[in-house]
Amino acid sequence: MDMFWSLLTSIGYTFCHQLPDRSYVLGDLQMPLCARCIGIHVGFLLSSVLLWTGSRRFISSMPGKKALSVLGAMTLTGFIMALLSYGGISGSDNLSRTISGLLIGTSLPFVAVPLLNHIVFPGKNGRVLFAGLNDWALPLSAFIVGSAVILFATSSFVIFYIASILGIIGMIILSFTILLLLVAVLTDKKGMSVRRRSAIAAVSCFAFLFILAAIHNILLPQI
Repeated sequence: MDMFWSLLTSIGYTFCHQLPDRSYVLGDLQMPLCARCIGIHVGFLLSSVLLWTGSRRFISSMPGKKALSVLGAMTLTGFIMALLSYGGISGSDNLSRTISGLLIGTSLPFVAVPLLNHIVFPGKNGRVLFAGLNDWALPLSAFIVGSAVILFATSSFVIFYIASILGIIGMIILSFTILLLLVAVLTDKKGMSVRRRSAIAAVSCFAFLFILAAIHNILLPQI
């Protein structure tokens, strides 16, 4: 388990400062991601899962203006909370950091995933997001479930492990999604297969994380 936790911590260190006073701790274990990062990545993972299941799978229509306004407000609120905290303008604790992270993480997939599908799977699912009331429950559900998992993590080692693992998986999924979107845009007119694009993005994702980890471990003291 020590080796497994060290692996999670090393992966988390590629993007996260892992400051102890800004992270959840249970016993001798510190989460591999700080409170804000765990919110971002757990939120991104949960929303992505919701978008890749049921009638929403391969959905490629972007949300309407009203939905984009709501999603944009969520993301902007999360970023403003983070900036005010980092700038020392307002105080913050792990609860507010987690909330700001979840606001960002749960909203981003509702733009990123349809955009990616529009390029990679054009026209495969023409359903429009947020056309019905049920879709509005998706980001709210991801936010509530993410909050419950993270905020109750310090009450049980099992939940603590689950939250930590979900955070690292979410970080990898977020990195993969961004890189696959980049690969899809760059190869949009080249007729490259989805499998090949995904393979390139996957290799690039792990290479990117490995390089970042190496740079951090060589140049920066790990906390």
